[in-house]
Amino acid sequence: MAMPITREMVKKAIEEAVLRAYWAMREQAERPAETQEAPRPEYVIVWNEDIKAKFVEWLKARGRDEEYIIDLVRYLDKHMRPIRHPTDIIAIFAACERGKAHLSIALRNLLNFYRKIMGFPKDFIEDLKEAIPTVKKGQDTYVPSEEAVIRTLKALRYAPFKYYLYWWVPLVTGIRVKKDAIRLITEADLSKAERIETLHGAYYFLELGWVRETKATFVVCLPDFIYDMIMAFRESGEKLTYSGARQFRRKRMPHIEAPNSMRDFCYNKLLELGMPESAADFLNGRGPRRIGGKHYMDKIRQIKAFYPRYLAYLKKLKARVEQD
Repeated sequence: MAMPITREMVKKAIEEAVLRAYWAMREQAERPAETQEAPRPEYVIVWNEDIKAKFVEWLKARGRDEEYIIDLVRYLDKHMRPIRHPTDIIAIFAACERGKAHLSIALRNLLNFYRKIMGFPKDFIEDLKEAIPTVKKGQDTYVPSEEAVIRTLKALRYAPFKYYLYWWVPLVTGIRVKKDAIRLITEADLSKAERIETLHGAYYFLELGWVRETKATFVVCLPDFIYDMIMAFRESGEKLTYSGARQFRRKRMPHIEAPNSMRDFCYNKLLELGMPESAADFLNGRGPRRIGGKHYMDKIRQIKAFYPRYLAYLKKLKARVEQD
């Protein structure tokens, strides 16, 4: 039979517990300061006007373009809250209904800023990064039909000339539409282009060598009629921007194909006409940014050998576009 617990026993147990706690506190207080654990500082990722200004300045110093910076700031303005723990990252993404891929890029940039500029510990930042969910972007496999391309160009014949030209350029070159197509139309030195005569007409071959942090555009082929259109545009003195072209389509011609779709059509048609995939990748800027000299010359020879086939196709396509 168990011994009953008396009041004296409870009192004695309490006194012993108090004494143990007292001596433990004395021992901690008497321990040398260098052996005591210092309280860990609390790190907090915040987003305010001061941080925003420094963040933008840092991005500009890294060569990021204005539109990219505006996009990052917009997502941080909308979704950012103080971040102390990976669970805060999870909560931010749980509240984001659309644009998780953009938010992921914005947060990663902000965390890099806090690590490299604000001096936050690497382990703390990496723990937060690991909490950012992997956002799988669906691969866009859509390629417009030939009839859709023709309908688009027919419609653009009645649009401002600069937009008719802008839609043609990625179709004939496969060049990226956001920066490189605009740059090609407005400022590339076309006087350095090599004019090449073929059985199907002439085109201009131009080495660009535009290499950025993540993308590259090495060469471009311009049918003679596109070359002439670019020169006519430059003589007009008009301005052409990517944002302007995008707004034009959204507001006035939402039914036409996007410029990126014209680029995808170009790439697929080049393959269909027999151009080796590696050469088509090289022409479309889809390959590596660094390339050896021999490999570079091999790709140029392949492009010059096969582009005339695409030129012949483009001439027939242009004739159909111009039919009333």
